[in-house]
Amino acid sequence: MVNDRRQGLVAHLSSFRHTNTQRHQWRKTLFATAIRFKLCRMDSQVANVPTHTFKGSRFWVSNAQMAAIAGAGAAVLVLVVAVVALSKGGNARMALLFLLISVGTLLCFYFPGNLIVVYPYEVTVEGGKGLWLHGGFKKVCIPIDDLRDVQHTGTGTAVRLKRRHRLLGSFYIHWAFGPEAGSLADAIRDEIRKRNSSEPQHRI
Repeated sequence: MVNDRRQGLVAHLSSFRHTNTQRHQWRKTLFATAIRFKLCRMDSQVANVPTHTFKGSRFWVSNAQMAAIAGAGAAVLVLVVAVVALSKGGNARMALLFLLISVGTLLCFYFPGNLIVVYPYEVTVEGGKGLWLHGGFKKVCIPIDDLRDVQHTGTGTAVRLKRRHRLLGSFYIHWAFGPEAGSLADAIRDEIRKRNSSEPQHRI
């Protein structure tokens, strides 16, 4: 009887330690994510990095924000409808389909997908450090080293990245961005040129 109690206590203690270890790892992961998210801002504040913010026209900003609100609202509405349909014993397949669509949309466009900034309405260029893309009440930091090139497209300018930031592989400066669209594209090209010129040249 005593041995059974002792074994039970030992098992409970082992489970408690395992749970604490998992919580500790989770906290470490969350802390590391927060540090990486704030790295660009911290560098600019400490090193006094020159910054320039390019803002879209009022038309572009209002349309981008309204589109973000409408998209998020529609996804949440579909999610609620799917949950209600499931709870009332409706068509389970259709409800699950709507549920997956709404959750997938929110994940792709906000966290962790970052697709909400594919057409930013404001971009902050931190000289030699990176870009801050603002779109749909979210901002994403793109280091200068991750920029590949700037190309003209039929609807404006495309900025391609060397590596994806979650689902974001490039972003676009639409022609409707406003009068600062050309200056923004030139500023990004200038940052890429400065980065390439500072990199050591390897002889073939």
